[in-house]
Amino acid sequence: MGLTDSLNLKATAFANRWRLVIKIWLVFSFLSYALAYYLGLEVFGFISAISIFGCVCLLAFSSLLWFIASLVFLQPLVFLLLEKFDESITVYALACSIWLLGWITLSLVVDDKFARLGNDILLKISRIVLVGEFALLYFFNYNSSLDIETLIKSNLTKSLLLVLNSYMLPSLVTLLIFDIKTYIASKNE
Repeated sequence: MGLTDSLNLKATAFANRWRLVIKIWLVFSFLSYALAYYLGLEVFGFISAISIFGCVCLLAFSSLLWFIASLVFLQPLVFLLLEKFDESITVYALACSIWLLGWITLSLVVDDKFARLGNDILLKISRIVLVGEFALLYFFNYNSSLDIETLIKSNLTKSLLLVLNSYMLPSLVTLLIFDIKTYIASKNE
């Protein structure tokens, strides 16, 4: 039994045994994060965000929905970490590498049936939204006097494209790793 199998079994047993407690703690963490945001307590909000992510990661071992939620929530947590530092290219590179490694690690530790399907679902949703966004851009360009180049250069469009592509990249990398793992396992048999 490998390390990932051992971690998967232990985390799944823990998540199934303490599921109700983890969900109550998750609600408490959301409430404390909202309170910290309202009162402007950055450190308390940061601790609450990490607590939320920890609860969601533990629940990721129990169902596909929680696994997808943990992957989606990983990016805002990393960018919450970015706010504490100066915005330099080194900090961005470090944050992106932490995010990508966190995504891949979580995908490899969670059961394959959740990880493959969850990454595939996120990849397909990102593609559908991306195609929908370009269809809307075409529609706005066709029905108005706005130039398509102006729409593409707008900050909202750039932000949407960045977010969608940032969810597509780790899904593609993780699915590639799963394909390589499957190929190596079939070759060893």
